[in-house]
Amino acid sequence: MIRRVTAVFLCLCVAASGGLAVAGCGSDSKSKTSKSKKKKKSSKPAAGGMAVSMQNITFSPNNLSVKVGDTVTWTNDEAVGHDVTADDGSFKSGAPGGLMQGDTFEHAFEKAGSFAYNCTVHPNMTGTIEVTQ
Repeated sequence: MIRRVTAVFLCLCVAASGGLAVAGCGSDSKSKTSKSKKKKKSSKPAAGGMAVSMQNITFSPNNLSVKVGDTVTWTNDEAVGHDVTADDGSFKSGAPGGLMQGDTFEHAFEKAGSFAYNCTVHPNMTGTIEVTQ
């Protein structure tokens, strides 16, 4: 009886560890070189950066001025899922509505210009980042 229990236990352990090894394999074929990243559960903006809150189905502030090289950190401060997607495709936080409450998304602006963005699941939720030298 003890041998049978031990054998079952070992089989379960091997199966579980094999599942973990497989889960860690693979890559995101859609990844691109960018100065953007999604983080979980952080409320601090990047060092030397600016912060935008997602609350009440709005970006606050919805217009922000930064310098070239600055990083903007968006934080979802409500229970509704959001995303941050540049109108010109230059940055994207991930899947539509993929930022859950407490999640953050950072993007470093490497060139001057005006960057309009939106939440794809809430079409009236828009903002603009003005980047100057």
